[in-house]
Amino acid sequence: MTRLLRTAVGRESRRLSATVTSRRLLTPWDGPAPHVRAASALARRGETLLIVQDDTLAVATLGPDGALGHILLPPAPDGARTFDAQQGNKKHKPDLEAAFVDGDLLFALGSGSLRPRERVYAVAADGAVEERDAPELYAGLRLPAFAGGELNLEGATVAGDT
Repeated sequence: MTRLLRTAVGRESRRLSATVTSRRLLTPWDGPAPHVRAASALARRGETLLIVQDDTLAVATLGPDGALGHILLPPAPDGARTFDAQQGNKKHKPDLEAAFVDGDLLFALGSGSLRPRERVYAVAADGAVEERDAPELYAGLRLPAFAGGELNLEGATVAGDT
């Protein structure tokens, strides 16, 4: 994960736009994780769309054939994989809000809005997952010019050579 971040730059562009070309209901899959509850961040690895969720420790995968799958991330210390008010554990959600693919690795980043959300997950194409506490990374992002008074990461991309 040493190649994770070199600089953070952002700027608004009025030239950017998005067009929705199709919509699809993502239904539940069989297994220990629930259906896609959120799409906090999207990234593409080859032909597969990777759907990162802020309240679920699973990455949904949507293949080019429309097949929905998942990659389980390590559970919370209490074994939880989902987080919400009904379960009383919403404040413990991983809050994964940013993701990008670099080579064959998907990086899913917590928002950094709270200390427990300063985590980064590196997910390999074979489904292997490495989870890291990353307080140094988030401390580097808490620059007044970048984050103002509080950090709440909401997106990431790879730009230039990595």
